[in-house]
Amino acid sequence: MRSRPLVEEGTEAAISSFIDKHQIAAYARDSIIVLVEAKLLQGDNGMLNPKGSLTRAESEVLLYRIYNQQP
Repeated sequence: MRSRPLVEEGTEAAISSFIDKHQIAAYARDSIIVLVEAKLLQGDNGMLNPKGSLTRAESEVLLYRIYNQQP
């Protein structure tokens, strides 16, 4: 039996404006697209910085956005 995903898969168009989109690992690509489409992840200066480290402040903002998301 195949389980249903929690969220629907997004489209590549969601990350097309980010100049470092080619650095997103294949295993994380669909998840990043869903987060960008949901406006939970917005990037900085046209970059997502997928190879970088998330700062404490960035992680707090992400958790805040997830927590305050409307059902």
